[in-house]
Amino acid sequence: MKGCDMTIFDDYNPKTGHYTVSPSLLWEYDLAHFDWQRSRKIVVQRIIERGWL
Repeated sequence: MKGCDMTIFDDYNPKTGHYTVSPSLLWEYDLAHFDWQRSRKIVVQRIIERGWL
């Protein structure tokens, strides 16, 4: 599409370490040794199901 730009993604900046997840959402995991990258689907699912804004 000519003239269409992706302004939504132009200022994308990774935000690693800027957000926190309540330990109560992942109560059955040891968060000291939790692999956030590998378990990202679980984290997103829990936040959508039980998280607060």
